[in-house]
Amino acid sequence: VMAPLLQDTPRSWQPRPDRPPADAARGDEIIRARRSLYQGSIRPAVGAAERSYWHARKMTDILVIDDEGLMREMLRAILTREGWSVQTAFNGIDGMRKVTADPPRVVVTDIIMPEGEGIETIRALRKTYPEIRILAMSGGGRHGAFSFLDMASKLGAHATLPKPFARAQLVTLVRALLTG
Repeated sequence: VMAPLLQDTPRSWQPRPDRPPADAARGDEIIRARRSLYQGSIRPAVGAAERSYWHARKMTDILVIDDEGLMREMLRAILTREGWSVQTAFNGIDGMRKVTADPPRVVVTDIIMPEGEGIETIRALRKTYPEIRILAMSGGGRHGAFSFLDMASKLGAHATLPKPFARAQLVTLVRALLTG
């Protein structure tokens, strides 16, 4: 199937199986240097459990779950600017799928969402991934004596953040969750 396509492609654009890409040697050199640096007695602690450097770097730092696209992208931009690796999910169901594929160190989740809302997500995370730190946020406020953020705390959220919030508040809470 590929042969006719390659025959019509100019020679300079065809893949060269006999030669690796130009940057491959540099990538291999970096990997070897990192492996030699982090082997042996140097094993930094990450969170509550001690993990090797390689395992810690493979993990996503933060997963943001919010059904509002603008809020989700704003949170991603703020947290990425701080140097953390960030994934996003549009509801709790999508978030749990991403947690299963690549467990983050911190989950920042909205409470009120149409599918897979935040309270269900927090309960599932605490049951399945107790080592993941959770920051619950909501602009829903109170309904009578019921507060969504109070409920999130009781169900296992490590921190809560009412919307609207300042950038500094978010960064401070996330930094505390990542280091504690």
